[in-house]
Amino acid sequence: MSWQVSSNRWLQILAVAVCVGPWFSGCQSTEMDQPLSAASASATIGGVSEAAIRSELAQVFAAAEYQARPTPEGFVFEQEGSRSDVLTYGAGQPVRLRAVVQVVPLGTARYRLQCTPCVVRAPGTQREREFRLPWYRSRPYQALLDKVVGNLKMAPVGTHHDSSGATR
Repeated sequence: MSWQVSSNRWLQILAVAVCVGPWFSGCQSTEMDQPLSAASASATIGGVSEAAIRSELAQVFAAAEYQARPTPEGFVFEQEGSRSDVLTYGAGQPVRLRAVVQVVPLGTARYRLQCTPCVVRAPGTQREREFRLPWYRSRPYQALLDKVVGNLKMAPVGTHHDSSGATR
């Protein structure tokens, strides 16, 4: 009888591990093995300058409550993770959502916007670790890139929005 009880106990532990394991390692899928340059969200735009694209990127992500850090290739946008993100990716520790956005020239006045969403565990500490989010978590970032493209296509030719939102 005691063998059956311990056998059942091991089966219960195994079942819990199989069910809960992927939840705790959701961002560590096989996609995590890909380089951060492999974008999860992207958009293509033409007929506007790189400066106009960068300005619109900064405005759209700022409106979504991201802080921007410019890079030579584009931007790194960050914001605090939600409670759900903390539980899913941080095991109770603070996390930050990071979007690495690159503006890639494709030729004459054509650009591809590439966004690689990541989660950062223990941000700002020596234990900081960045994990790429799985493809199915990239939908909000795709929506932000689509908004950038839509805003730029709607702007009259020759206008440019500065960082204060004013049109010049």
